[in-house]
Amino acid sequence: MYQIDDCLLLFLEPELKYLKSFFPLKNLKFIKNCIYFKLAKLMNVKGANSAIKRRKILLYLKQKNTDLVFLQETHLEKEDLLLLQRDWVGNVLYSAGASSQRGVAILILKNFNIKILKQQSDEKGRWLAIDAELFGIRCTFMNIYAPTADLPGFFVEVSNEITQFGNSYVVLGGDFNNVRNPNVDKTCFPRF
Repeated sequence: MYQIDDCLLLFLEPELKYLKSFFPLKNLKFIKNCIYFKLAKLMNVKGANSAIKRRKILLYLKQKNTDLVFLQETHLEKEDLLLLQRDWVGNVLYSAGASSQRGVAILILKNFNIKILKQQSDEKGRWLAIDAELFGIRCTFMNIYAPTADLPGFFVEVSNEITQFGNSYVVLGGDFNNVRNPNVDKTCFPRF
């Protein structure tokens, strides 16, 4: 499954003036006090072990000219990180489980103006968080693959991790494994 969204970050007026000094940037639009960049979330890729499937996913993202990608359920182990890095033009940040299950990754396009300050993840491949400067402004980006079982402790852990970075701006995305509206949340998307 896949889904493309525009990511919206809200900034105060002084920060917006600072950001406009970077304009024009590809895929960046300013509307009042907002900044947009292209964010793609590939949800439930159900494994990126296959070279053919991995190439299809990455080719699709390249065609969409995506700045920042959140992948969930990659099923890759730590040793397989090079498989993603080899075919992606930019940074690949990854959290892997002990076996070929779970796994989340954040892919950052080479020319995207972001500076990674710190990276944290869990040992189960359920979440990955980065403390970063986006166009000079500190932000937290977190990609999650929540358990299918109702485990409230997972979201407490996620909340604590976000809080530890201490940033005012947070981009949280991923597969929450939570259906709030079946008509929207269970819509079929093309598979890779």
